[in-house]
Amino acid sequence: EWRASYAYPQNLLRNVAKSGCQTEFTYIPDIDMVLSPGMDQRLENLMNSEEVQRCDKCAFVIPTFEIADSVKVFPTSKTQLVEMIANKTARPFHQKLFNINQKSSMLTEKWIKIDENPDQEIGYKVEKYIFKYEPLYVARADTPQFDERFIGFGMTRNTQVYEMYVAGYEFHVLANIFTNHAGFQTLSNRPSWRAKQQEANNAKFDEFAKELTAHYGRDPYNMIEKLPKMNLKNIHVAYSKSTKKSNQKSAK
Repeated sequence: EWRASYAYPQNLLRNVAKSGCQTEFTYIPDIDMVLSPGMDQRLENLMNSEEVQRCDKCAFVIPTFEIADSVKVFPTSKTQLVEMIANKTARPFHQKLFNINQKSSMLTEKWIKIDENPDQEIGYKVEKYIFKYEPLYVARADTPQFDERFIGFGMTRNTQVYEMYVAGYEFHVLANIFTNHAGFQTLSNRPSWRAKQQEANNAKFDEFAKELTAHYGRDPYNMIEKLPKMNLKNIHVAYSKSTKKSNQKSAK
């Protein structure tokens, strides 16, 4: 298949879209994320507020949730979504497969406990950055570019967020607005070619991190000291063995 041979240039395309956007603020979700009703107008009102306008280096995180396949209609309000989380028909994006993806946002610890209130759109500031944090956010269009050396899957979004963190950006989680993702993410839909792309991108991170430290003259995560212990170049990424077998059969 083409995906196994030609890694998709996600970051290149994100940069093309970002550079072509003529608005003051940008939001770059994945193609399969479904926005909640009225989200566009609520964001426009929020971005025009004094609280947002006075912060040049703020990113406003829009929580993303996986919705079970058994659900036929996506939630239209936070109240509905929280009920679905309680009924286990919704959960934070990548909660089971890659939980550090959204862990810094503290969605289950804080977000679901905030009552829906259209008059208070900003919930709280992210207090602790955790490596590989990968929020979907709205921010001014002059945020750092996505590094195009990371091709395919793995390290494409979170490296850009890491650069924002090093550059001194703050992340604020929005209290009411959210997006949906159809289906629960599981290891069964992770093929071997995707794992290989992730491993290849992991191997590029050490150089990237050192470049950022030199460029910004700061290392708030103490990353340079941590890199040898992290040993990203030699980490093997899990994938579905059944998917690999089915691909081999189809190739025959």
